[in-house]
Amino acid sequence: MGFTLQYIDVTTGMIQRQPKKVMTRYLKSWFWFDLLTCMPFEYFLRLTDVTNRYSGFGLLNRAFRYYYIMHYYNICSYKLNISKHLRWTHLIYRTFFVTQLMVNIWILCACFHHNCIYVDVDGQKQMTNNTLDSILVAYAYIINICTSTGLNYVQPMTLTEMCVAAVLVLSVQYVIAALASGFATLIIIENSTLTDYKYSIERLNMYLEGHYLSEAIRSNVWAYLLQLWKIQRGEWMPMLIQEAPSYLRQDIMKSLYMSHLENHFLFSKIHTDFLRQLVVHMERCIYFPGNYIVAQGDMDSTMYFIHKGEVGAYDTNSYNKEIQLHTLRTNMSFGEAQGLHQTPYLLSYKALTTVEVLALRQSTWEYLLKWFPATSEEISKRSAEYGLISDIQTEDTTAF
Repeated sequence: MGFTLQYIDVTTGMIQRQPKKVMTRYLKSWFWFDLLTCMPFEYFLRLTDVTNRYSGFGLLNRAFRYYYIMHYYNICSYKLNISKHLRWTHLIYRTFFVTQLMVNIWILCACFHHNCIYVDVDGQKQMTNNTLDSILVAYAYIINICTSTGLNYVQPMTLTEMCVAAVLVLSVQYVIAALASGFATLIIIENSTLTDYKYSIERLNMYLEGHYLSEAIRSNVWAYLLQLWKIQRGEWMPMLIQEAPSYLRQDIMKSLYMSHLENHFLFSKIHTDFLRQLVVHMERCIYFPGNYIVAQGDMDSTMYFIHKGEVGAYDTNSYNKEIQLHTLRTNMSFGEAQGLHQTPYLLSYKALTTVEVLALRQSTWEYLLKWFPATSEEISKRSAEYGLISDIQTEDTTAF
């Protein structure tokens, strides 16, 4: 398969499909290693070893295939692209590989003609009659060494066996330490995010309790944080995006959320550089059913863009009861007048489903208007055209 496997040329960045170059590259790289791991050396040994005792050594070249897994794992590690399943697969395979390797070493040195000597439950020495029994006896001995259970059914009888047993006992200590640290690392990686989130919640809870916040409010906070963990693993926006260099963050945010600005009546066909810098200031927020995004009368100088979910717009009647007026869905927006002119909300907005909202706070982006005077004038013109300066027309823009 290596003779037909295409590759990416590091000098041009293009996929190399020419058969001659593909074969030449394979011959200079992996061909000889693949050939070594496939050669049937055990048959060559059987021609010279009449007893077939050492023919098993001819299979050791197959063990070098483990290098393929290590090579693939290292490549993924270098690219920071190791999935949870790959980590566990690599560790479990390594455990079985090392165990099987020690079993084979013991069989080769202690089981002459595939017959192993062991001690039965009555304390009598016995000898296995077939290969399967020998393998089981060898596994029992290796497990005894690894676990130190003290089951001395198998014991070294000759000087060679004692030397091999001593090497295995010493090697097992390092192997167990490496495997234990590997499993511990996987468990820590799996639970580290949850542990950090728990600590942050506990600190918040201690702070709220120290300030004598009511139990009802603390219960609401806990319910929100628990839902946020289930949906977003506790983050509104991944920290790496927030701390990324400006140009990289602009590219990410542009790909994710630029459509909201390009299709909005205030920002459509506005200067590209202005929009590219504006989208970075959009804050991603998650609200769950029943959560208020803003309440009637609030002044937060923020306009909101609905990326996913549904939001209800509510008014309060003379009996102080909320009445839903309309529903805002994905790609709609609200709060344009408040985000531009710092006017109070005439309606309350509440999440009907799990909602992903992008908040654009005036204080974070108004500095851009100084450097884009033509854009500032165009936004003011459109604001006047849609009546955003007048508080009476504020909520009519929610359909856009």
